[in-house]
Amino acid sequence: MRFLRTAYGLKPMAIFLPKAYGLRRRYGQTTVEYILVTVALLVVFVGLYRSLQWYLKKEFRAGGIVVMRMYKQSPN
Repeated sequence: MRFLRTAYGLKPMAIFLPKAYGLRRRYGQTTVEYILVTVALLVVFVGLYRSLQWYLKKEFRAGGIVVMRMYKQSPN
């Protein structure tokens, strides 16, 4: 009988069917790919959020300066 070395020790080769072993390996690969895609999308959306936040902060600051100038110029 032939044996297959696994993380849990030696197992008889008859337990592992080639298709089942291939599917199990594909499930692991799919999980890793999903995690990588999720991390990549998270990085993209965090970058977009920060750039939008920076832009809006700049616009609000400019708008506040215009409002303050209007208060200084009014003769009340």
